[in-house]
Amino acid sequence: MKLKKIASLMLAGVMAVSMLAGCKGSANSGEEENPVVPTTGIVADANGVLTDDQKEIFSYVGSTNLDTILKEITADTKNLSEQDIASAYKKFTAGTQDTELNGKLRDKLEGLKAASGEFTNAPANGKSQSYGWVYTISGKMTQTEAVEATAEYFARYMDNKQKVETVVDYNGAKYNAEYSVEISAVKASNNSNVDGESAWVIAFVVTQTLGDKVVNNVG
Repeated sequence: MKLKKIASLMLAGVMAVSMLAGCKGSANSGEEENPVVPTTGIVADANGVLTDDQKEIFSYVGSTNLDTILKEITADTKNLSEQDIASAYKKFTAGTQDTELNGKLRDKLEGLKAASGEFTNAPANGKSQSYGWVYTISGKMTQTEAVEATAEYFARYMDNKQKVETVVDYNGAKYNAEYSVEISAVKASNNSNVDGESAWVIAFVVTQTLGDKVVNNVG
């Protein structure tokens, strides 16, 4: 089965959109009850699915801060419920959010709010702004399959010019907008509820940075 078909059949989203302003205290670990497996090589896997046009807009990068936050969020069995893991094996439904997981994100990231226009405007501070998303996907997939499927899906969002503008207005002038996308992934299971079933939890944080001023429509 092709990767896109795998993504459409198996990708389940627990999506949260946030302004990334900083971190609060640590969550309960609970690692013995809910194993969390750190991953490596995900940046290369994610960038490998990008088209040449998408590479002109952004690239995936790693983040130790996001790694830490994601591990803490998924380590608490209460925030990766039986329903979360079960839904990871079903068809992806856009906009599906997990209340408990989003609550943990609010604990970790200040300014969490719903998406509205995303990157069609310049950052209010004239510098940068960030939003985050978290997805779950079947733990039966390999790391590469899970990361590639999710990264390819997310790249289509970044390639949507109605949501992500490469030139934005700020104080009456036009500026180039530059983007980077942090990615992190862990594999977690909730053995207390789902008899060893697991799910990949994959997070993205998109940062838009205000670039050079556009002069005579030339950046």
